[in-house]
Amino acid sequence: MRPLLASLALVGALGCASKDAEHPSPSASPSGSAAPSSAASIDAAPSAAPSTSAQAAAPSGTAEAAVPVGSGSASPAAAPSEPPSAAGAAWSYGGNTGPSFWGDLAAAYAPCKEGAQQSPIDIPSRIEAAPKAGTRGGPRARDAAKDGAKADPKDKGGAKADPKDKGGAKADPKDKAKDKGGAKADTKDKAKASDTREAGPQVLGPLSVDYLPVPLAIHNDGHVVELVNQANNYLTIGPKRFELLRVQFHSPSEHTLAGKRFELEMHLVHRAADGSIAIIAVLFGPGETAPALADLWKKLPKQVSAEALLVKGKPFDVGSLVELSEGYYRYDGSETMPPCAEGVTWFVMKKTHTVATKDVERYRELFGGRTNRMVMPLGPRQLVEIKP
Repeated sequence: MRPLLASLALVGALGCASKDAEHPSPSASPSGSAAPSSAASIDAAPSAAPSTSAQAAAPSGTAEAAVPVGSGSASPAAAPSEPPSAAGAAWSYGGNTGPSFWGDLAAAYAPCKEGAQQSPIDIPSRIEAAPKAGTRGGPRARDAAKDGAKADPKDKGGAKADPKDKGGAKADPKDKAKDKGGAKADTKDKAKASDTREAGPQVLGPLSVDYLPVPLAIHNDGHVVELVNQANNYLTIGPKRFELLRVQFHSPSEHTLAGKRFELEMHLVHRAADGSIAIIAVLFGPGETAPALADLWKKLPKQVSAEALLVKGKPFDVGSLVELSEGYYRYDGSETMPPCAEGVTWFVMKKTHTVATKDVERYRELFGGRTNRMVMPLGPRQLVEIKP
């Protein structure tokens, strides 16, 4: 009789255990309790970087007909310009994890603190090039060449430039013998100028862009809103092609013009086959919101998501906001968000657009405030103005 009772008791215990496994108690499940706290932290402090668990959670209540965009290895969402997830360091635009502290948050973010070619920068009203490396010539006032070829006449300036580079008009006859006849000396100067350009901003040829409207694959990553490119969009610098990965927005602007900060800045992030990055920046001042931006602003996602969500709406006409006809500025810099990797070729458009104050405020509310990094020293880098 006693063995029979023991068996019945064992069966009952197993039945209870089975029921607990099918309906776990919320208090006993670590994952069940962690998810709400992560979501709450995002809502309470939208300017802080979301944790890994928060990013993995699918957002609710996003724009109508939102569907995740595939994030395979070929997806633009896996671009090197994003902070590596392995770093695991939360960063933000304010407080103890703000821009002034990025370089101390993780080893991967060291360039934010130690880099010598960081972005953004202030673009002065007058641009003077750095003296040529290895030459005796003075600085050039402006570089108006689109592809570097037109800069040679300004560098040499015919007869007037040679005296400056060689120490005065009287120096030409005296130096003819040493320079082996004037013409060969000019060839040497050409080589030096070419070397200087290679040491300065990366010059591969003229810039051109080819943009189609971008479908609304929108991503709020907790730091900025971005569109993941789903169209055949690219830029070329001479023969080198850079595919458009994403379009990002920062408010207020990151770059400044003669100390003036704008209401909004748009970044078009491109990557070449060799992994190099080129970014076009477009600035927006106060005024009526540009039509292309107004359509997009109606679809801004309020919630953080792990990947881009494709929503219904008019494709974003990015080409209408990028105009090369008025010229631009070019320099070598870095990403403006951690890990602040350098080696980025920047093109800041001269043509600015406008955005309404209410739309700026709406964007900043998504993140609880500003989403820009302070300007960094230009240092010995060469900032080039490209005239139309």
